[in-house]
Amino acid sequence: MSGRPSGSGLARPPHNLADSFLEDSSASDILRAMFDWLAFFTPYLPWMALASFLSLILVVILLPAIVLQLPDDYFVREKRQPVGRKRGHPVLMGIINLVKNLLGLLFIIAGILMMVLPGQGLLTVLIGMMLVNFPGKYRLEQALIKQAMISQTLNGLRRKARKNPFDLPPTH
Repeated sequence: MSGRPSGSGLARPPHNLADSFLEDSSASDILRAMFDWLAFFTPYLPWMALASFLSLILVVILLPAIVLQLPDDYFVREKRQPVGRKRGHPVLMGIINLVKNLLGLLFIIAGILMMVLPGQGLLTVLIGMMLVNFPGKYRLEQALIKQAMISQTLNGLRRKARKNPFDLPPTH
């Protein structure tokens, strides 16, 4: 006995939010599609978790190494100057550059995937962008360092290593 007169024609309110969500046919279609998607990727979850863990480790290692290698005035120079480049045989330098760019591209693709899958997506994309060469990269780096959160984080890393903070480009 629900305390409601039988045959009153009133619809029974759902017990909870999930019941009301599932009563909507489009919502149940969305849920079904999500579970199908998850079932498809279930065999790959251990590999995705491993990739996520490895990208986190690489970010923790590579980000400070790159940030600490850069000179204080890196972001205020008129023109980007390569940092830490050794002169060597042109073929060897070309191979190193190719491998660095391919690795960077791999990081960017993995980071984009990790934005919708488990992982450190944005950080992985940033590591990839640091590795690849493309037109306008220096301007993009200058725009990113102007963001307070980014400059504070990077300068915090430098402060812990007893390095001077980055000189920041003027904001226009």
